[in-house]
Amino acid sequence: MHCGHSTGRSGRDGHQPAGDVQAAGQPRNYRVVKHQKPTQMTQVSVYLNFERETEAAFNFYRSIFGGEFDGGIMRFRDVPPSENMPPMPEEDLDLVLHVSLPILDGFALMGSDAPKSMGFRVTSGNNVYLNLMPATRTETRRIFTALSEGGVVEQQLQEMFWGDYYGSLRDRFGIQWMFNCASKE
Repeated sequence: MHCGHSTGRSGRDGHQPAGDVQAAGQPRNYRVVKHQKPTQMTQVSVYLNFERETEAAFNFYRSIFGGEFDGGIMRFRDVPPSENMPPMPEEDLDLVLHVSLPILDGFALMGSDAPKSMGFRVTSGNNVYLNLMPATRTETRRIFTALSEGGVVEQQLQEMFWGDYYGSLRDRFGIQWMFNCASKE
């Protein structure tokens, strides 16, 4: 298995797609990229969205992997009221806002319910995010900006009520990314 950051290469052949640019001796549609210092990440995890089954799914995963939920289960009723957010229907208040289950040597499964009352339409394929937790806000902005180029920003980076600097996007290849930076710098 090839690990790009250890060799200074971005892909199997050390190149990455770049439209119709052609570097000498390289296949058409590829360009040579410069080595970049590896990103410092405090954690990378997979974020799963369910319409209303997050708690059942995570109890199932916990029965397999063991362990406890990191910080318990946060519910939608725990969200402080905001003038920018309409009130939630009573039947959605006990749904899962956030849950994290550490598995396999520090890797975590994270998840939340995405109820229709909030405008979500969960379908297979749009319910998985790669969740990045960069060490600094500067690094968070750098990666967010780079991944959003040619993609769609779902939520701009901003301070959130849980204390993190958060944002989400879908990159130009359709991969969904979340960013949670706990650092204030």
